[in-house]
Amino acid sequence: MGGQKKPTIKQMLKRQLLRELKAKGRKASREKKEAPTMASILMPDIDDDLISKLRNMRAITPYELASAYGIRVSVANDLLEELERRRIVRLVSRSRNLKIYAFEALEPKAD
Repeated sequence: MGGQKKPTIKQMLKRQLLRELKAKGRKASREKKEAPTMASILMPDIDDDLISKLRNMRAITPYELASAYGIRVSVANDLLEELERRRIVRLVSRSRNLKIYAFEALEPKAD
């Protein structure tokens, strides 16, 4: 009693054609997508190149360091802690979520 009418042959062909076009579009879009690159888990060497780049930065955060060198943020945190131990950078500000470092001047301070 009631209910939806049966579609005509022309309507069924249109729907089938649209489904096929959508399926081809999905396959093409899947092929175009590039896999995300994995960030490195290895700490970069502490060399003159790294130090010169840090010298040019006004504020050094783990995120900036991670994006500049393609490493994970946790590795950048470890690297900054190591640089702080070596007195190359110093901790300027800290909150629960973020640590901000600055390049430490190597020249002795005059009193």
